[in-house]
Amino acid sequence: MFEDQGNECCPVSSFEKYISKIPKEASAFYLHPKRGEKLGDVWYSLEPMGVNYLGSMLSRISKEAGTSVTYTNHCVRSTTIQKLAEGGLEAREIMTVSGHRSESSLQSYWAPSLDNRKWWSNLLCAGRENKRPLEEVSLSTISNTSPAKRQRSHMDFMNSYFSNCNFNGSMQVYFYNGPK
Repeated sequence: MFEDQGNECCPVSSFEKYISKIPKEASAFYLHPKRGEKLGDVWYSLEPMGVNYLGSMLSRISKEAGTSVTYTNHCVRSTTIQKLAEGGLEAREIMTVSGHRSESSLQSYWAPSLDNRKWWSNLLCAGRENKRPLEEVSLSTISNTSPAKRQRSHMDFMNSYFSNCNFNGSMQVYFYNGPK
């Protein structure tokens, strides 16, 4: 991740602040915060966080914050993979970030966005009067990608939803390519 100067959530400034608040003699990166002490320049103890503690940290935080969903460390990974895919990255590019070794292992992370679902619904119901015309559907994740990537995206859609299917008769599938 790159620096985003002026943004309070900038990853570089957040990292620098964390490093400035750990003891100079720390031998581990993830440390437990000091408890019951007045915070000064050092906010963390020398005690490293264990693997199990780190593994359950996000779910504990989401429960304490009272979020409607209990988030896990895996949610961060899944969301990252989905955002990169929606941004038009190819599977091999996503694999360099996620650490996956095969493209097929990424398939389980793909979930249709609300825009995708609306678009599909409109495709299936385009002949009904109470639905918007196909031209009015906005699907930024497809319209902002190159034609080659859109074609691959369409084929991925077809492969994931129509694999091992038998059709009797003819079927037409139209893909909306965004505003012209």
